[in-house]
Amino acid sequence: MRSGYGYRITSHALLQGVTRGTDRMTLQTKWRIYGGIAITCCGFMAWYGTTPEMLRQSPIELILYWALFLILFAGAVFIAFLDLRYVRLQHALEKRAAFLNTLGDPSFRKALRAGREEPLQQDGEGEEPE
Repeated sequence: MRSGYGYRITSHALLQGVTRGTDRMTLQTKWRIYGGIAITCCGFMAWYGTTPEMLRQSPIELILYWALFLILFAGAVFIAFLDLRYVRLQHALEKRAAFLNTLGDPSFRKALRAGREEPLQQDGEGEEPE
């Protein structure tokens, strides 16, 4: 995978960047706070836009008002998709890390192969009669 600047990004580098801890949580918390503020403002603006005094304003003010509403709404939707994508990335990287720590570990695979190559020992219940 390549970044926008031409640098090669490996999954290990992404995993380190995402699972750093406090940086991730503060960034995700900021996104969610901004999204909540944008949705709250949109809700208030939608409620206020239905009042009779809103209809008495000039057409230019109405257009600017609803344009600001649409910008805030689009920003909130963008933040929601950004957060969803970030959570998916986090999940995929954690799943990959779990795989690498278990089945992806060379010593674990070697132990599995060694266990498979050993002959099966039966306790006499499954033996065939001679």
